[in-house]
Amino acid sequence: MSQGQVTRDEGPRKSIFHYLHGESLANFTSPSFLPAFTDQILSFAGPDLESQARAVCGNDTACLFDVAETGDVEVGEMEKEGQRRFKEKVSGRENFPPVISAPEVVNVTPGQVARIQINATDPAGSEVTFTLWGEVPPGISILADGSYANVTINVTSDSPFSLKVIVTNYGNSSSLYWPVLAMCSCSPNGDCNSTYTDDLDPALVTEGNRFVQQRCVCQNGYTGKRCESDLDACSANFVPCFPGATCTDLPPPAGLDGYICSGCPMGYVMNENTCQDIDECETTEGSVCHHYCINLVGNFTCGCEEGYHLSDDGHSCKDIDECSVLNNCSQRCDNSPGSYVCGCWEGFTLQSDGIRCEPEKPCGLNEDPGCDPGTSDCILTVDGDPTCVCNKGYILLEDGVTCQDKNECATGENHCDQICNNTAGGYNCSCFDGFELTNNPVHPCSDIDECYEGTYNCSKGELCVNAPGSYTCVCSPGMYRQGEICSPSTTASSIVTVTSDSDQAYHNNAVVIVTEMRLEELTEAKLEAVKVATATSVTSWCASHMLEYEACSLERARKKRDSYAIRVYSENVRFLASFPRSLSDDVIAIAEYVTLQTSVLPADILFAAVQHGVIIIEEALGDKRIVRVVKATLFNITDEVPPTELQPAMEPAIYVITGLAAGLVVAAVIAFLYRCKRKSKISPRSEDIALTTEEHPQVRSIKTPSGLGALTDVSI
Repeated sequence: MSQGQVTRDEGPRKSIFHYLHGESLANFTSPSFLPAFTDQILSFAGPDLESQARAVCGNDTACLFDVAETGDVEVGEMEKEGQRRFKEKVSGRENFPPVISAPEVVNVTPGQVARIQINATDPAGSEVTFTLWGEVPPGISILADGSYANVTINVTSDSPFSLKVIVTNYGNSSSLYWPVLAMCSCSPNGDCNSTYTDDLDPALVTEGNRFVQQRCVCQNGYTGKRCESDLDACSANFVPCFPGATCTDLPPPAGLDGYICSGCPMGYVMNENTCQDIDECETTEGSVCHHYCINLVGNFTCGCEEGYHLSDDGHSCKDIDECSVLNNCSQRCDNSPGSYVCGCWEGFTLQSDGIRCEPEKPCGLNEDPGCDPGTSDCILTVDGDPTCVCNKGYILLEDGVTCQDKNECATGENHCDQICNNTAGGYNCSCFDGFELTNNPVHPCSDIDECYEGTYNCSKGELCVNAPGSYTCVCSPGMYRQGEICSPSTTASSIVTVTSDSDQAYHNNAVVIVTEMRLEELTEAKLEAVKVATATSVTSWCASHMLEYEACSLERARKKRDSYAIRVYSENVRFLASFPRSLSDDVIAIAEYVTLQTSVLPADILFAAVQHGVIIIEEALGDKRIVRVVKATLFNITDEVPPTELQPAMEPAIYVITGLAAGLVVAAVIAFLYRCKRKSKISPRSEDIALTTEEHPQVRSIKTPSGLGALTDVSI
């Protein structure tokens, strides 16, 4: 570098100094300059400057030196300010915040005064101040006295809040006191349980929230988050009384066992808080049966001996007139109570088989006037005259030799209830489409339940509903018909919209089943199995209680005097939209309801039926234990289910073990008898739900029996 400039060898020529025109380094050098040092005697330019410097600098040598050398008092002021800031930085590094001593957990109860004493010491021994920080509810105050402060808490509600106290020393260094507030808002019927130490451990409390609502331990007979409610032992024990009986809760201090059962449904008697079936056949009630009585679970029915059929009144037996139907007598049939015998016309003799009749005096070869041997016999009268006698089912014409078939279908001499087909010498019965021929002498044609047999053809999103001689396909709840399909869309003007009232009806009549299983274990196959099990339970329960509950019975169109138990299918069982849902890691809830025609099965009946079939529903869930069954209107779906609520099993042990086990066996027997009875038509049977297109716009007619006549107006 030469004269303050960078040489060519060192790079581009750039000066680090700026010289005006005509100036050079020589203008800024003084060979006679001698530097001054602070240990030398200071020399000021004048007494005024020295006076000002000493006023600013005092005895600070560095400050006085700067003013003396520069002749500028402001330079001294800058020196003093720099020294001050340096001292503050050094002091700040050595200033530690106050140390606080106070309880980490503070118990708070609404309406009761809680006091906290805070002790704060400063490492440097300086004074400290206490300040409440942030928003606090009314009733919280602080009073400081030196290194101590007393905080008073007197809140009136259990609403969450924070308590923060700032402690500051003389050097403006501060510490925060933020305790965990353990709120105990139990009613006088309970106490806070101090065993839940995890809830009160400050290390486990989140930094954003240090307010803990303590759990309440209720006295016997009380329940609720704050033990504010009387414990309903009937609900807590999952309605332990037999379905149809009345459960009465006892007042506190009666606990979980504080209930009594009364008022068994018809067909049952109370025995040690459970209802047992009455064998009506052993009482005067069963004596109304004309022939014999058949006991059922909660009910009974009458049966008839062979040759009789049960009349419309359900207890008397009427003789079956076998002579009015097709029989094996070759000529005359004589009816008798419960049976019949064959006889012969004049001039004939009954053979040993009791069926065939042979002429007493048959015509000789030369005596026969020309009788047709295929349709008649030639006999000699008492006067010895040959006469043609037509076989049964034929009539003799005026020529005296020709036998013409008698049309029993035209004369009304038949027992067919639908279609009569005349044949040579007789007739046979047949049925309309949708019916099958049985050996019932009163009503030979029986309806085919396509929904039960599985021969229906409904599309996805449709339910099969049986009707006499046919069936209909209706849209599932939440689906709407658009042409030939059911869709969740509601854009078409012809679609009937499901209103909020309908949705509310589903919820009001739903039943919640709480079971021990994980949500991921509940497969579609298990949900379908639950539907089948529920449908079976409802059908079985209604078959035994149709006389007590109107919703369990259905009037038959052709016999308004008769009522029949409804039959529910898995397609009628639906789940609420917000279910299934998980209540905890290993507990889920399923809420289901049952659709009937244009209505919903009442919750009381569904609840009783589910209780009745809890064992088969558990099997459908993969042998998972059902811990609770409750009506949806009594189940708060937003509440968690604490483990303590899941401890009791199905309390009514007598009912579950004896009543259900026997009930399921009887249900299986009833199901078998039902299949037999629907062939013979001897006793009332379960009928299906019939819908008409006028009653339900979502009905799609599948088939209409030809020749049904007036019945087509009441079927589909």
